[in-house]
Amino acid sequence: MANLLYADFYKLRKDKLFLLFLAFVTGFCLYKGIVTYSSFLPTENEYMVFPLQEIPIIAFVVSIVTSFFVCTDYSDGVIRNKIITGCSRKNIYLSNTIVTSVIALSMTLAFLFCGIGVVLQKKIPLSIYLIFILVALVTSTVFSAVSTFISTLTTKKAVAAVVCIAVSASMFLATSYVSGELGRPEFNREIATVNGEEYDGFSMIPENSVLTYREYPNPTYPTGTKRIVLEFANSVLPTTQLSAIANIWVNNTDDSIYIISQFSTKGEGDEPIVSPLDVLAVANPIYSLCFSIFITVLGVYLFKRKSIN
Repeated sequence: MANLLYADFYKLRKDKLFLLFLAFVTGFCLYKGIVTYSSFLPTENEYMVFPLQEIPIIAFVVSIVTSFFVCTDYSDGVIRNKIITGCSRKNIYLSNTIVTSVIALSMTLAFLFCGIGVVLQKKIPLSIYLIFILVALVTSTVFSAVSTFISTLTTKKAVAAVVCIAVSASMFLATSYVSGELGRPEFNREIATVNGEEYDGFSMIPENSVLTYREYPNPTYPTGTKRIVLEFANSVLPTTQLSAIANIWVNNTDDSIYIISQFSTKGEGDEPIVSPLDVLAVANPIYSLCFSIFITVLGVYLFKRKSIN
């Protein structure tokens, strides 16, 4: 196992695609950190975009780099040599998983630079910001685990890259659908009276009118088994956890650390004010860790039974 890890890390150090993407992500995050610092200078804007809004791109970057890294062993015949020399398939798979996890962690750590501005402006304490990064680190390993799984069983670089990107995109689409369904209101509301008179639903409403409303059950509100399934999917999908971090805004008018997130059900209106720890209740890294372990165990099982030409 030690020799496999040494060989794979040596290959990673020479991997031009990995180094290119790492340099690009780091440069972009440094630029974003400087821009964020300028954006949080006193302005008339009450809320500013959180600096980690682009972090979902990690899913696609990791998918591309991982698929090419793993499939290179197939195209170069290295995988057969490893097996012939006595390396077990389990160790080969686990070695790839560890190294590709390092790829994901390296790319995600670069996003630390995005928060330079928001931390220096004291809009969010460094400790809270590091919690967000920790969640992103754990979540990013899910995409490396999934990409390793797909690439090991696919063997062809181009096909593996396309499938990995498609799977990541599908996860984001699933997150969008699930959050939309769970965000439906339990009751619909409509105008009942205007200035004490029953409203017909068509007439123009004069300014400064006194309105009353009536509520009625929303037929599209998910309940029962459907809601349980949606809430489970919302918790398990790693893209939900990344999106929970990305889709938030930071208060720019005082020293509070409140944020606005579409992934919380607290507060009033379409954009409820919540604390960072409320968002972490959605972006729970434990789900990502369990997801990574499950897909790795399944990958080892299938790789042992795969025919290698």
